[in-house]
Amino acid sequence: MSALTVDSLTAALHDLLNNEKYEINARRLSSMLEKKPVKSEQLVVKWTEFVAEFKQLPELESYARQLNFLQLTSLDIVVPFILVLAIALFLLYKVFRALIRLFIGGSKLKNE
Repeated sequence: MSALTVDSLTAALHDLLNNEKYEINARRLSSMLEKKPVKSEQLVVKWTEFVAEFKQLPELESYARQLNFLQLTSLDIVVPFILVLAIALFLLYKVFRALIRLFIGGSKLKNE
């Protein structure tokens, strides 16, 4: 990453102000925002009227609000998975250790 200097900042601003592609993109974005199918103001008014008419809507509440901490964070799934994985890795370690002792340990006795 290059350091921020006066020259690099000046060059970047010069590029931003004089490069035609930035102007074209800015005009395109401005046009898109002006011609949105639904204006933000209309959307706020419609949602406010909707909430005022129907008050509380349990159908629109997230199901996550009914879950406890363990379920919400998926600990009821992750913790058993990690335990099984840890036990499997421990058993694998023990098996390899026994195999190494069997093969390498036996050859040390033969050499002596």
